[in-house]
Amino acid sequence: MLIYSLLAIAITIPNEAVLVSRLTNLATDNGMFVDRASDHQTVSCAATGLGNLALAIAADRGWCDREFAIKSLVHGFDNTVQANPPENRGWLAHFTDIHGKPKPYSEISTIDTALFYAGMLQAADILNMPEFKTRVQEELNKIDTEFVMRNGYFTHGFYWDEASKKANMIEYTWSDTSEGIIIYRVFNKPF
Repeated sequence: MLIYSLLAIAITIPNEAVLVSRLTNLATDNGMFVDRASDHQTVSCAATGLGNLALAIAADRGWCDREFAIKSLVHGFDNTVQANPPENRGWLAHFTDIHGKPKPYSEISTIDTALFYAGMLQAADILNMPEFKTRVQEELNKIDTEFVMRNGYFTHGFYWDEASKKANMIEYTWSDTSEGIIIYRVFNKPF
């Protein structure tokens, strides 16, 4: 029975070419990654960070061209950060259009910002790009962490109130959930 289970698993795991094809199908020309294959007009900052990390891993393993992965990484980082409005204090909108303009329904998300930066930093390490990693870290250091913290915990983020132009904090904090630890690690804060 075990042999049949292992065989079934082996048959369903896609080969490297299929994985890279699926990954590049989610990438845009500017290095950003769509949130889902069914909507090529909505980009996610988290998907951009993690998608570029996956491309870096693929390049490191020889599954895709290294220069392609580097170009995607740098463009994805630059396009995401440059499109981010200053009033966000460095925090990124979870969902944007393919040019980085925040979707009207999108929260400015602490976890998705952390996933973006974690992916970018790790990809820079994998591709041995110390200068780029320094650029990423410099942008990360500009983020106003205190703005989104309450009683020592990161909130989930905030929304902009269009009428008052004020940030409405999401009341929930990353205080006891597993993915929340990523934020604390990225920003070097105690959890």
